[in-house]
Amino acid sequence: MSPRDDVGMVLLTANRVICPDSRTSAATLFFPTEAAVTGNVMIHPTVAQGTFNHSVFTAVGLQGGSYAYAGNVFRSGTFITPPRAATGATTDWDFLNTVT
Repeated sequence: MSPRDDVGMVLLTANRVICPDSRTSAATLFFPTEAAVTGNVMIHPTVAQGTFNHSVFTAVGLQGGSYAYAGNVFRSGTFITPPRAATGATTDWDFLNTVT
């Protein structure tokens, strides 16, 4: 939010935010003139049945502003399991951009 008539611009890119509880917001934008929110993962933990769950992301813009929200993952009430110990075999298929 700009205190003067300057353009308030926000670039929110490539973040991974796991909130400690469902009352916490991962990110909030208030009145930017321009905003680009891309490639973020914002997650709330598992929530008990019947409890109130706040929004994981909130944006309040200005009329006539320019906004882009693309390629984000917003999840509420999710559970992230630990990474698997075994990896898949990749010897039998070509990767993208392989040069031989």
